[in-house]
Amino acid sequence: MKMYWISKWVLGFIFIFVWGCSPSGSNDQPFNESRKYGIKSGIVEFAPIDIMGVVTKRTIYFDDYGSTEREETIAKGNIFGLTSESHSISLVKDGYVYTYDLHKLENGKDITSKVVTKARLVPYMLLSLQQFSITKEMKKNISYKEEGYEVVAGFRGNKYSICLNKDFPESIISGVHYKNVVMKTHLGGVLVIASRFQENPQIPTSLFLLPKGYTVHDLDVNNEGNP
Repeated sequence: MKMYWISKWVLGFIFIFVWGCSPSGSNDQPFNESRKYGIKSGIVEFAPIDIMGVVTKRTIYFDDYGSTEREETIAKGNIFGLTSESHSISLVKDGYVYTYDLHKLENGKDITSKVVTKARLVPYMLLSLQQFSITKEMKKNISYKEEGYEVVAGFRGNKYSICLNKDFPESIISGVHYKNVVMKTHLGGVLVIASRFQENPQIPTSLFLLPKGYTVHDLDVNNEGNP
């Protein structure tokens, strides 16, 4: 299932990189630099994406301006007759990120591991979560351009583009943010776009609780004393 994990890595890279390079002052709203988003809560549903035979559907739930966030990823694939299904969760709260599978199947066999992996948000991760602006020098290095506005899922967001390598035009990433919430990202042949967005909804606190019956594997504790 190597191709399956490659496709998940590609999609994850797009989300992580773009959120870390969010433009400042999006939608003409003043921002608090300690906050990830410019609105208190939200639900972002992204259109399904097919990468290398794996169809992935993602939904983001966040509250308290992004200090608490849940990302659900549902994936289903069939590569050369090898089938896979998964429903995974990434939960950010209290300075930690928790990841686990609600279910995972390979060729019809249930291989779900009832283990939650817990890791502390290291400084560079916190920076990418909370940084609402990138410096002029960074903008210059990545050829950052603001390109007006675009409506995505019914919301008018700021459009921009960046270039990771000027010698390779295919490295250009374009995107749309609404109050620093990712609404659209385009990298190469991969388009990530919100199909539905809810601004400031009431988010059930149950979404941010760890599942019962799971064992928590704390990476900080297990790595103590290791170089």
